Amino acid sequence: MALAAEFYGLRMIVLSIDAHGFQAHLQQNLRDPKTVAAVVTGNAVFALNRHEVLAALERREGRNIPLLLLDVNEGMKQELLRAWSGGTVEACKVLPTPLGQSSYAIGGRPKSVVRQLAGQELPLNARKACGLVLGMQADLQVILQLHVEHSKYPAFAMAILNRQEIFFLAHVESVGDLDASHVIPLLMFIRYAAGERAWHSFRRFANLTIDDPWLTEPYGNLSFAGLLNEMRKANFHTTIAFIPWNFDRSQPDVVSLIRSSRERFSVAIHGNNHDGHEFEDERPLRVHEASIQQALARMARFSSLTGLPYDPVMVFPHKPASADVLALLKKHHLKATVNAGNFVWTANNPASSTAHLRSVTLRFGNFPSAMRYPAETPGFRLLVAMNAFLDNPLLFYAHHDFFFKGIDAFNPVAQAVNEIEPNVAWQSLGRITDHFYLVRLTRPGEYEVKAFASTICLDNPTNRRLMFTVKKEENNIPHVRSVTVGGIPVPYRIVDGQLTLQVAVPPKGSKHVTVEYEDAPNSSAINVSKSSIRAGFLRRMADFRDLTLSRTRPGRAFIRLYYAMAARQLVITILIVLLGVFGGWLLVRRWMPHIAQASIPPSAPCKKSAN
Repeated sequence: MALAAEFYGLRMIVLSIDAHGFQAHLQQNLRDPKTVAAVVTGNAVFALNRHEVLAALERREGRNIPLLLLDVNEGMKQELLRAWSGGTVEACKVLPTPLGQSSYAIGGRPKSVVRQLAGQELPLNARKACGLVLGMQADLQVILQLHVEHSKYPAFAMAILNRQEIFFLAHVESVGDLDASHVIPLLMFIRYAAGERAWHSFRRFANLTIDDPWLTEPYGNLSFAGLLNEMRKANFHTTIAFIPWNFDRSQPDVVSLIRSSRERFSVAIHGNNHDGHEFEDERPLRVHEASIQQALARMARFSSLTGLPYDPVMVFPHKPASADVLALLKKHHLKATVNAGNFVWTANNPASSTAHLRSVTLRFGNFPSAMRYPAETPGFRLLVAMNAFLDNPLLFYAHHDFFFKGIDAFNPVAQAVNEIEPNVAWQSLGRITDHFYLVRLTRPGEYEVKAFASTICLDNPTNRRLMFTVKKEENNIPHVRSVTVGGIPVPYRIVDGQLTLQVAVPPKGSKHVTVEYEDAPNSSAINVSKSSIRAGFLRRMADFRDLTLSRTRPGRAFIRLYYAMAARQLVITILIVLLGVFGGWLLVRRWMPHIAQASIPPSAPCKKSAN
């Protein structure tokens, strides 16, 4: 419960029940206008007076404060449960053990509680559990059922008794540490009870990013023209994670297609040379900084040559870099980094942290790092529903080989996103990072904003003017020079690592808030030439892999072998040998006719017959 409250930015007050039962201080806390939810643990129900509790939760305006009876177990008396539930819940029956494979099956009602998780099934690692025994079900809605082998048992339900919503959550004993499935019922309750006062997003965003391709038609199994047709059909947006080394090798037809389809295509930065695991090694930071500067200079050159803009968002090749390298991205005014191996999942998070539930973090280098997921993820519907429920952006990625079976390979994922979250906005990574923030209502017409990015676009979806108090974790490295709203400097303050300012946004309007740092070193004079022999060789090998090998069955088998083997140097050596043999064969084939023609003397003219 503490994790659920923390996740939504709420404060949990723990009150103990003594022998005297319902004390004045308990009633005072329940009647407090700031209270949004009440939770009673199973062993405290015995000491409470039901009528006094429900009276304290009653509100004249709006709905009453929702109540959760937590950890309902087999030890609770039947008459007690009947009284609290109005006869809708009678007992909690212990399920036979071992439970084996179990899960939470989520119903479709009430929609305001289950939200995007309606119809999903969450794997559950449980050692012991009990199921609710239901009585009169006219005023009861079962939210979750515990699915054990071929049977289902009610585990989370809501009864409505004279305007009072009372939730019942059955006891489940986990195996090992708590996982997300154990927290989900509590998140559902808190999010429903707190409503606008919980951290949430006004809008949902989604994106597909394809790593590596340069603008040539086709790039391996990726047809830009074919993908555009599928994006229009299934309604999604694709970002090309573009390797800056390729800045000067774009085909005009592909450039023209992307330029005319900006609502469907965008471009972000994918490393610099993409020569192995760049930015991951322990080279001096000045070397990494020079590579970042060169990447930015090359992308500027790319825009100059093609007329295509790019988003200053870094997608690292392979794995993310260290926090020190992320600090360099902040220094050079990039917006964010988006990767499959988010630091949130690789760092040692404390047991009391909810960091693993948020896909965007500022914990590393004070720079926004966001999590993305493979487009071919099994069970992607649950992944989509979970992240939509948690107000996380839905970011997917793939490579050209994902489209081997068809250019419509991503359509099922896009359709699932659009079905589960009908109001989702498919946008570029740049526009999505502009919405790396959460909001919560503090008082009528006023919201607090938790910003993760240095540039955000504050939206006001209502018909009245709203006042936002924007707060951003800020280490002031590099030094904050100013904060602007719509390009105009505004007052702000930084206290205890927290940057704070206030912004008024008109009805149905938006305001751009930008934290401006000290100028980064000028990259206009950076050398963009391709002087690295190693990088050039690897890029040509990648072209051969993606544009030639990937189009044949033996070639694809070889590629799979390459990525499956740990000793890749051996495979690279074999590839070089094969390329040498292949190149030699082409050379011989090209020159053989000339050699043959030079070695055979011209035939003598035919002599006329004597007769």
